[in-house]
Amino acid sequence: MYQDATNRGNDNAAIWVVLVGGLGFLTFFGGILAFAIYLLDRE
Repeated sequence: MYQDATNRGNDNAAIWVVLVGGLGFLTFFGGILAFAIYLLDRE
């Protein structure tokens, strides 16, 4: 995910990785939701 975001020029790549990883660790569905938002945001 980090490499994808940096390859696209996203300056917030590290924030996305921490957010998805943290929510995935705390709640499985929260991580899936954050990843889905990332996928929608990247385009």
